[in-house]
Amino acid sequence: MHLRACKDLIASFLKLPKLTLSLNDRTLYNYFTRRHRLLLIPNKSVGVALLQLPSDGGEYLAGSSKQALRTNCRKAERSGLRFAVIDRPIDYLSDFMLIHTSAPIRQGREMAAAYNDKDLVTQYLLKNKPIYGAVDAQNRLHGYLHLIYAGEVAVINRLLGHHDALGLGVMYLLMAGAVEEAVAARNKTGYPLYMMYDTYFGAKPGLRYFKDRTGFKPYKVKWRLA
Repeated sequence: MHLRACKDLIASFLKLPKLTLSLNDRTLYNYFTRRHRLLLIPNKSVGVALLQLPSDGGEYLAGSSKQALRTNCRKAERSGLRFAVIDRPIDYLSDFMLIHTSAPIRQGREMAAAYNDKDLVTQYLLKNKPIYGAVDAQNRLHGYLHLIYAGEVAVINRLLGHHDALGLGVMYLLMAGAVEEAVAARNKTGYPLYMMYDTYFGAKPGLRYFKDRTGFKPYKVKWRLA
């Protein structure tokens, strides 16, 4: 990286808004706060991609900055897809495997073995909820989002779409539906306050564009175990 680019990146880090957020999940807390493998800072502390949840789901879709979000949601719906809460993910095992194997490379990396091993995928589906999906009229799964509710933050653990459905706006449909579910949970229990989608600056241009268009912004975060 050139010296000027390095200075610009450091300046961007210094200007980030700061937050202190509570987690009620010790595993996530330990992962987020352990030392980064390259930097002398906690693993998930600088450039954390966060979306402050709106007062209602309709507000999330409003405004000129969400035009791409609205357009892609409509495209997905016109293609016959709808957002759904997947109550029994294991019933969709074959669909999950098709999604995982539809593209061997994601964000410039090979899919991890855990996504292609049927036994490991089975274990994952039996242990993890909630999982939200984009399904068609025949109730076939074309994409999914796994959200971990962990106190003040709802963490996107997995967000994947079938390669053939990416151009249909499936990722945007999943995000809009997941935000609506998180808002409903917040309005009922008081939490979460934010949704987290990993970090911002390390993302590839396409993923950073997606995070921008879905409302995520980079923050400097100090994590607290509730």
